[in-house]
Amino acid sequence: MTHRLTGILLLLFFASCSESHNGIPLSEFSYNGKTKNEWIVNRIPVYGTGKRDGCEILKEISLELENSGNRYTGRIFDSKSDSGLANVKVMIRYADGTAPSEAISDQDGKLDFTADEIFEKLIIWQTGYRVLVIQSHNNKLQALVK
Repeated sequence: MTHRLTGILLLLFFASCSESHNGIPLSEFSYNGKTKNEWIVNRIPVYGTGKRDGCEILKEISLELENSGNRYTGRIFDSKSDSGLANVKVMIRYADGTAPSEAISDQDGKLDFTADEIFEKLIIWQTGYRVLVIQSHNNKLQALVK
């Protein structure tokens, strides 16, 4: 009886671990009004037991970012509802190896920070959401300015 119950529980566990994101819209990224989804690392989730994104299907974060000189403004929002996300952390990694810096979105999901160095990667995370990683092409996000 115990072996049978264990087998049933294991079957339920593995069956519940879906490999599909169940219609959750994917993350999106735009930079200076241009769609740059190809800069999103691992944009399409791979769910399942032993897979990169595991079994817990999370919501997706999207980012719109504008640049003027060394000032960056934007909006972080839920990919499905389009609602701004408050207190989202953004780690800014620089191309020259300078120590990373951090920015946090306000209560409406708005983001505003300055970066004197050229940065290559943005890592954006919030509880309940998949981590969004933006890796610029040519390792220089500012290369597209102007």
